[in-house]
Amino acid sequence: MPRLKPVPAETPFIRKDGTLAADYKELLTDKTRCEPLMLRANMLLQASGKRPSYIQAKCGVTTQTLRNWAKHKTRRPNSSTLRFVGAALGYDLDFIKRSKR
Repeated sequence: MPRLKPVPAETPFIRKDGTLAADYKELLTDKTRCEPLMLRANMLLQASGKRPSYIQAKCGVTTQTLRNWAKHKTRRPNSSTLRFVGAALGYDLDFIKRSKR
């Protein structure tokens, strides 16, 4: 899998002033124009050392899908696919309410 640059720690879903992004293009990272959650899931997969075939056996997401993520061929992955890959790696995908800033 190709190496990915780290996604900034601050969430791209909320602007620095605390307001929500106006449209979906603002939610995408500037350089890749890919869904930030997909990039993070791919980074977690790389960090885990697990092979894509392990993910396929564990949750049914194909190795081709994971290759497409790594090569940024997928722009907006299915949320359930992200959830399944996260679960196979031991993570939950959930909404967390932010405190007011």
